[in-house]
Amino acid sequence: MSICNKESKGVRKFYRKVSGDDGVVICVKNNGQYVWIFRDGSPTLGERFNPAKDCLDIVENVHEAKDGFYWIKLGQRKLVKAWCDTHADGGGFMLTGMTNSPVTWNVSSNNTPVDPLGPPHWSSEFGDVNIQDFAIQISTTSSFKDTKAHWFYRLKPKRNLGNFFGVGSGGCTDVHSGIGDVSFVKDILTETMVTTKFNCSKFGPHLHASLGWGRMNYCLRNKCPMGYAYMAGLPNKTDSFGSFSYSVSSELSGITDDATAFLGCDNDECCACFGPKGGRDHYCSKKCQAINGGTVLKSQVYVWFWIRTRTPERLWKRCMEFKMKTDAGKFETYYIDKNTGTPRKGSCSKQFQTFLNEGTILVKNKESFNNLPPVPGLLSYREDNEKLYVNKGNKWVEIGSEKETENLTAQVKQLKDNVQDKIYQQDEQIKILETDINEKLQNLSMKNSQQDARIQNLERNINAKLQNLEDKLKKMETKLNGKQSPSKLYHTLPVYGSMSNPGISCKDILASYKFAISGTYWIKLASSKPFQVYCDMETHGGNWTLVYTYTFTNYNAFGSTSNAVTPRPNWPAIWANVPISTTPPLNESSLGAVDWNLWKSIGQEFMIKSNINDWIVCQPNGGSLVTKKRGSMSCQNIKNVATACNGVVPYRIHWNLYGPFLSASGTYYYFDGDTGSDWPIHNPCGKAKGGTYAHQKKGVSNPGGQIFVR
Repeated sequence: MSICNKESKGVRKFYRKVSGDDGVVICVKNNGQYVWIFRDGSPTLGERFNPAKDCLDIVENVHEAKDGFYWIKLGQRKLVKAWCDTHADGGGFMLTGMTNSPVTWNVSSNNTPVDPLGPPHWSSEFGDVNIQDFAIQISTTSSFKDTKAHWFYRLKPKRNLGNFFGVGSGGCTDVHSGIGDVSFVKDILTETMVTTKFNCSKFGPHLHASLGWGRMNYCLRNKCPMGYAYMAGLPNKTDSFGSFSYSVSSELSGITDDATAFLGCDNDECCACFGPKGGRDHYCSKKCQAINGGTVLKSQVYVWFWIRTRTPERLWKRCMEFKMKTDAGKFETYYIDKNTGTPRKGSCSKQFQTFLNEGTILVKNKESFNNLPPVPGLLSYREDNEKLYVNKGNKWVEIGSEKETENLTAQVKQLKDNVQDKIYQQDEQIKILETDINEKLQNLSMKNSQQDARIQNLERNINAKLQNLEDKLKKMETKLNGKQSPSKLYHTLPVYGSMSNPGISCKDILASYKFAISGTYWIKLASSKPFQVYCDMETHGGNWTLVYTYTFTNYNAFGSTSNAVTPRPNWPAIWANVPISTTPPLNESSLGAVDWNLWKSIGQEFMIKSNINDWIVCQPNGGSLVTKKRGSMSCQNIKNVATACNGVVPYRIHWNLYGPFLSASGTYYYFDGDTGSDWPIHNPCGKAKGGTYAHQKKGVSNPGGQIFVR
């Protein structure tokens, strides 16, 4: 399109509108500027030569704007073509993605405008657009009229679309990524704000900032031809999750939590799920299971993703039209003159330029005010006395009159008296509670004294029994071999656990010889030759086989990406880069690891010792350390080493590309084996405290740890 200027004034051109219709434009001078206008008088806002700043710009400035494609100018330079929804929730939504399947991980992203009819893809043009609302619309056909679920999240604060998903903030946990910092959720089908307490729509488990949610953020800014779960150089998809959901009654939804509506994938199970129109219950459970009468669709569904940059601020351009009865008994049509605020004979169709701001009429003085029509409920503001009036049929009544003020004052006084009564009642309740608490404290003090006496009695009995056991042990030593001790006798005989007679595990050795002490023994597993291991026969019942001893690459800069555990076992960690060891450690201070493939033959239960973090013992409860299996564990804290927290235990195990990690609400032990990414968290709190995970014991001369299996 050529430039409209003084030289081209009056020039006419054929022009293909953004809607696809043909038109004719004329170069004219308007308010001192040369602009192109359509010959038929249709608006030019949203055309390529007059782009809008966003879809709301179309809604606010084009009367009876229709849904369709418009040209939008993002920032100072970037010009894009986008489909605008001009009616849902006041309009202004911009289409940023669509798909005809519930599967989310294979939807590509590119710079082609998104059409509601397809093909499916995300736009990569809006990653730097600062958005306030994000909407999901689900239909059973390609038509909007068959929409079954339609909601949006109001974000607090606004954020760039390319930063839409996050982890560990905004109400989302450290374990699951999602859409956080949500102010409220609104059901567009019923035009109802359904919850203000919702915190996070879970997208999927957090593995790494460059995978899952992080990759999705990247694809909203860049081209991803195969979808966010596929990366160049990797043959398989990197994610089996990715969902959008909300809950009316809970703070979290999706993946591990039930939802009112759900779209996407949960551990390879993909679906769209929703309840009846206006429903406020949970209808969608884990892995796409319907509950409470919900509907689950796993095949063809149509989904549209919308963004809106700001709240609609349209001054509704309604023309105020009414009829008045003449003295002759006939009805004549009048409209309100926007300049004078007075009625004029005629209709809105002939005087379209007369508008009202939500039905409030502005008048200059009393004379114009007296000429207003008696329309009940009509509002008018007088500039001369700066007062607002409402029409009650036969008269205008000032809003905020003295009588109304007196009524308000009386209501405020009544409210104040009610509050004072409630405060008095609460004071009385507090006094009763204080008396009750004091009585209970006295009872507890008496019980403590009784417990102290019982403990002292138990200590005396235990000491007497220990002395008796020591006497019996001395007699046994004498009977065995004069003054030779059982431990020395054990090491002079070819007993179970020696090279010539290896055991199966440390537990097996201790079961065969109850006098076995902590030290080096020989074991032989079904799939291996005999080899030496170190056995801990004392800690937490003994029987422990040492399978891994490690230290750190940069303990003094513990939270830096250059820090990692070293060496590492040959467990699955394809992005780790520290040296691998398959040499069994023969004491707790020698570094090394038993071949990880043999751990499961030794046992399933494991113990972790460390001189910078608490000691724990864990049993599998779905998850496993001796096989690559993510899930739950049952753990107990057997020794507090770090002082930041006391008695906390993890309850899940996860595997990522750098090594396994144990977590409570946040990371507890992370065996990160890469010196270029992440760091080996040893956090006795199992969550971020004071804004950091770095709560390991500091100033240790030989920092490290050990893993035992039994």
